[in-house]
Amino acid sequence: MKGTASSFGYAVDGTPADAVKAGSRYLLKERPDLVVSGINHGSNTAINILYSGTVSAATEGTVLGIPSIAVSLTTYDEADFTYAAKFLRPPGGGRSGEGSAAGTLLNVNVPAVSPERDSGDPDHPAGKIDVGGHIRCEARSCQS
Repeated sequence: MKGTASSFGYAVDGTPADAVKAGSRYLLKERPDLVVSGINHGSNTAINILYSGTVSAATEGTVLGIPSIAVSLTTYDEADFTYAAKFLRPPGGGRSGEGSAAGTLLNVNVPAVSPERDSGDPDHPAGKIDVGGHIRCEARSCQS
């Protein structure tokens, strides 16, 4: 972990989950009310949730007993993150996660559409995806 009084922030030589752990245990004087990981490009859906640094950071917050949210924008193209940020502001102006129990983890994938085109249907369970036909292994270690 590196940082000085005049630095803009800190850098952690590790994973996003390590950053949450270091921040909550060593940098903050008080336990945070909420961990928000993201907003990043690319959705975290199906089996990809297991490989996501964004979701792993939120998972670490949950393991530490802090309500956590992973937020992703469902595009890799240049995008305006303002609309995605609105999903972190609950109606009534409270804070996201306020009143959430320890152990709460939300994985939010914001559609890359304008607010006018949003369907307003935000709740979808994690799904499955078969990637067998889309992955090719060329290393000797994966040949049978």
